[in-house]
Amino acid sequence: KAEGKKQKALLSQLCSIISANTRVISYENLFEDAYPYTDAEGGYLIDMYSNVKYSVNDSRINKNYSKIGQSINREHAFPQSWFDKRTPMKSDLFHVYPTDGYVNNQRSNYPYGECEGGTRLSNDGYYGKGRLGHCTAPGYSGTVWEPDDEYKGDFARTYFYMATRYNTQIGSWVNNGTAGTILDGTSYPVYQSWYLNLMLKWHRQDPVSDKEIKRNDAAYDLQRNRNPFIDHPELVEYIWGDKQDAEWYEGLTGDDPRITLPVNGSTVDFGTNYTGSTASQTIEVKARSITDNITVTLSGAGFTTSTTTITAAQAMEGTSIVVTYCSPSHAEAQGTLTLTAGALKSVVNLKARAIDMMEANEATNVTATSFKASWVPVQDVQSYTLYVSGKGITPPPSGDAKLLLDEDMSEGTTKWRTAGATYDESTALRLGSGKATGSVTSPAIDLSASAGVTTVMAKAASYGTDASVEMKISVLNAEGNTLETKTVTLKKDAATYTVVLQGAAEGVNKVKIENLASKKRVLLTNVKVYAGDASNAQSAPRKVAVETGDSVQREITGITDAFYTVKNLAKNGTFKYQVKAVYTDGTESDYSDAVEVVLKDAEHKLGDLNADGAIDVSDVTALINKILGTVDLPLERCDLNGDGEVNVTDVTTLINMILG
Repeated sequence: KAEGKKQKALLSQLCSIISANTRVISYENLFEDAYPYTDAEGGYLIDMYSNVKYSVNDSRINKNYSKIGQSINREHAFPQSWFDKRTPMKSDLFHVYPTDGYVNNQRSNYPYGECEGGTRLSNDGYYGKGRLGHCTAPGYSGTVWEPDDEYKGDFARTYFYMATRYNTQIGSWVNNGTAGTILDGTSYPVYQSWYLNLMLKWHRQDPVSDKEIKRNDAAYDLQRNRNPFIDHPELVEYIWGDKQDAEWYEGLTGDDPRITLPVNGSTVDFGTNYTGSTASQTIEVKARSITDNITVTLSGAGFTTSTTTITAAQAMEGTSIVVTYCSPSHAEAQGTLTLTAGALKSVVNLKARAIDMMEANEATNVTATSFKASWVPVQDVQSYTLYVSGKGITPPPSGDAKLLLDEDMSEGTTKWRTAGATYDESTALRLGSGKATGSVTSPAIDLSASAGVTTVMAKAASYGTDASVEMKISVLNAEGNTLETKTVTLKKDAATYTVVLQGAAEGVNKVKIENLASKKRVLLTNVKVYAGDASNAQSAPRKVAVETGDSVQREITGITDAFYTVKNLAKNGTFKYQVKAVYTDGTESDYSDAVEVVLKDAEHKLGDLNADGAIDVSDVTALINKILGTVDLPLERCDLNGDGEVNVTDVTTLINMILG
């Protein structure tokens, strides 16, 4: 959130907002993939440099020229030489416009400015919408190119955008080409005073137009970010203009009454906590020009607050409240904190998670190769996972493939990075166009626990009438190098395609999905990425315990009781075990503290055939099974009457022992 900030802090926050999860548009395909949507009206391109009417499919696109009206090409309002022609600046739609090539050439890499007289290009009714001359703005006298008045605000807001989007880099561009004519070598205020004053003047004199608003919306659809100075022109004043000493709040003008903190619509996350423990968050409260006291209300199980009323004076001076969360049982909690002062309201979303602190008991029924583990049961549990190790306790996250990413592409994606020709369709993300390919790459995934194995399940279909469409799915390492690739041929109707790939056993891998040729386009609906082999994954929960491992290390999943006997371990070894709960909602608790158990043969108690420490009917069952040959027990333990044989007379002896 940018609210509550001013000057450099506001600029920095806006930089973070508009730089996150952006897409890089193909520079070569701007006329095909972008400008028909961002810079066109009635089938003709909008040219801010000339009055020439170029159609969206004009034969003069990117052609040679010797005079105005012969070609339209791509103009970097912020010259390429100033950022060394690097990506993503090179194709950023918020400063790359379609303009007449000859006028573009006249502008060259001169800064924008104001001049007297100057040279305006013309040719047989065509004319440039700007002129080249010596700057008359105070502070600079070099050559400048002055756009016509109708677009001066557009270009000013372009430069404010560049100072914001590339705020962490732009200070280092001062020595690139002629960039030093306008840049001051800092991240704030970014521009030299003569240029900043000029841009402020243009911004104020030429307000945001409908053309800019429509372009901002269209550019967002393609590039996934916006020019904040088109959405909120007043931001300029709070960063560089005459309101630098005031904090910016959306919709706030003058001394309008307002609850400024906490920000309406913000979220406070209490994180993951153990059941029965208390987590607290201090929330700042601030208001301006209010006369009513603030009433504090809470909703949501487990949330409480330190106060229910804040006086108007306290709020305007600035104060805080403490909100706590505590749950007696496992929960995924949501709630709201509402601050109300008369007609004013600020609502904060609250979220928290409570998990059980699993408690494992001391082992029982210990033998030379087995023991019985048990633990305190918890509520809302689907199953338990038991981890046993004679090598030191390092529990894995799961015995099965673990879901890492589940991305719905039907409304585009903000987490995966797109490249090349990609488009948001009504129900899917389209990869590829009639002239170019496109791709989408996941955020980093951790495959260290699955030895680098990953499973990708992609729901996709071919686009339109495209036939024999192939979709390539790859896993990349931290350097972006392809480790393994598999290609699938798509059907016309959407289907889920599953591939298992070998990545690197480390924390930084990425999955890349792409179409392989133009006019072989892919409609991508959903992608799931797993750590491990999920190719045979079942959606239903396990109903029986499953053991994996060996005599030294073992993981048992799907346990439905609060105990489990672990057998066939290394004889007389020393082990540790831990347990965690898998809840019915699919989430998991943390592992319990480790319990140590030393395996050894217990002193034999006559009649205790199953070595559980008691002589009861279970031993009769064990003896009968021995006689029937279904279990293997030592002769010396079963020959209760000492006649050298194990038969029904031993059963009689055992029953008499139980009866006393």
